[in-house]
Amino acid sequence: MYLMLWNIVCFCALAMTGLHNVHGHLRHRRQTNTTVHLSHSSKNAADRVQVTSKPTVAKFGCFPNILAEPVPSNKLKKLGFSYGYRANSIPDQPQPYNVWINTSFVDSGLVYLPDTMIPAIHAVQHTHTTFKINDTIICDLQDTNLLSRYDGVDHFVSFDSDSMDVPHSGVMYYLHDDAPKPRGFEIIYTCYAPNYTTGICELVVAQINTRVRPDKLTSREKQLIDQAADRVLRKYCFSIDDMPLIAFNDELDACTGDPNPAFLALVQGYRESLPERDTAPSSTSSATANHNAL
Repeated sequence: MYLMLWNIVCFCALAMTGLHNVHGHLRHRRQTNTTVHLSHSSKNAADRVQVTSKPTVAKFGCFPNILAEPVPSNKLKKLGFSYGYRANSIPDQPQPYNVWINTSFVDSGLVYLPDTMIPAIHAVQHTHTTFKINDTIICDLQDTNLLSRYDGVDHFVSFDSDSMDVPHSGVMYYLHDDAPKPRGFEIIYTCYAPNYTTGICELVVAQINTRVRPDKLTSREKQLIDQAADRVLRKYCFSIDDMPLIAFNDELDACTGDPNPAFLALVQGYRESLPERDTAPSSTSSATANHNAL
């Protein structure tokens, strides 16, 4: 994703921006009157929501198209689950629930980026989100192939549960990362509509993920995360006020579905083609090596 999900931008964004298929977060979703299991015959829910949604103006801050100095990150220290804590949104969006990301490595995960000597980590992420509109449950599942650099840049290709065989690709930038800590968190963003005149992105998906499920964090921990996030985001004309909290509700059934065969084939293709490396360098030295190699 990861991210991340990326699952929080609302359906009305399509009507407002005219963007289609920029990523799983912005694509059409499906709904049934009960928990859905990714039925491809179900009616597209996005059009229904758009009809009743009022046009609104979203705030996307002043994030650069390409972040020159991201915060170093080491995906090797993030095996397993993380959870969506906050994400930017558009008013009138459905309430997202139960956002979690499961990260695993392809073999050892130790690779070089294609045609370079830039060390990276080959990982896959499975992201789960549930939306609830009245009594209707909308499931969103996303499988992502990641090439994660140590300098805080993740290149991804993602298959969404509604995208069929059409993948979405992009780049995630880390603004903060102490997620390797047992109770740490990360701040990441992806630019989906770069403005090449101003250099400022016109459509951003930003999110905060925690290693502990947010409803298990103490009030003090949430306060410290919010204070730290505000300090980081201020530089980009943004704040936690632009990033609503993500709710967790154990009464909502979990969404289920098998990975897209095209996604599995993509991962295998990367697995067979990426040059392997033997050892994992420190994140500091790797970040410097990444920068120098660019």
